[in-house]
Amino acid sequence: MTRKTDRGTGKGFSNLISLDLAFLDNTLLPCLIHDSLLFKNLGISAVENLIGTYCSFEKQIFISIDEVKKYKKEMQQIVYDSMFLKLDKDNIAFKVDWKKKT
Repeated sequence: MTRKTDRGTGKGFSNLISLDLAFLDNTLLPCLIHDSLLFKNLGISAVENLIGTYCSFEKQIFISIDEVKKYKKEMQQIVYDSMFLKLDKDNIAFKVDWKKKT
């Protein structure tokens, strides 16, 4: 008898996020930081649900997220209302464009 299991990158990242949220919820950990890389292999609805889950926590959760416009307007608004720093081609970190060769 064999059991099929999802061993894809998205599932792995989803499990990691769940573990992180469990640590945040059940320990003295004061905050959580998730980079956009974790969201790349998750479906749109999964990321939207995750953002809703993040909003349910009283502790701070910091995320880096790309392509916000592909999500529902409600989720976009949550991201924009919660944003404290936006980096793009005009607003670069440390005043250095790391893509330019020197």
